[in-house]
Amino acid sequence: MKSSTILLLILSCAMLATAGDKPPFQTNSQRIDYFRKNNPELIEQALAPIRTHFAAYYEGDLKKLRSVWTENGTVETLRPSPSGDGRTEFNLQTDTIDLWTRTLQKEIESMGHSSWAGQQFQPDHPLELTVLNFELNSALILVEDPVRYSMGPIDPTAMFRNNASIIFKVVVDQGANRVILSPLSNEPKILKMMLEPINGC
Repeated sequence: MKSSTILLLILSCAMLATAGDKPPFQTNSQRIDYFRKNNPELIEQALAPIRTHFAAYYEGDLKKLRSVWTENGTVETLRPSPSGDGRTEFNLQTDTIDLWTRTLQKEIESMGHSSWAGQQFQPDHPLELTVLNFELNSALILVEDPVRYSMGPIDPTAMFRNNASIIFKVVVDQGANRVILSPLSNEPKILKMMLEPINGC
């Protein structure tokens, strides 16, 4: 028997011997705790683009805001509305981040920056972020106490500008030709922002 055939046979036997072993189950919270204890800078790297997004939004610096988003980023807005039969219907509006920022830029220019900034809800409120999910190349992050924040262009049909929920999807930017040495080490960027506005009673 050739040595390559013997080696293949040994590997096959080893794989069969371990096939009955179940991989260790790990909950999402256990995975997040592991990273917090053993590699906390990875969590911080995932949160960084969201902090930049908020700071740039309140400064009205949309070029800086756009820089922490992926090229194909999207903003999803869930709009609940009562139907005629007393039930609530839900409409999901999806905009590209480019359209979202262009619309916001026009709003800032028409109102004037100082007037626009004065209408924001507590931009100095501390930004509290909770990691909901953490994978090797992505993270799902919740903004706590979202009613403190307004986010995005004015919706003329909404009574209030603040939000019932804000969730971000952050991913590794795979476009750069660099070796990823560790999870989220390649300049994480925002792929998606999911908003649920408070529309009033």
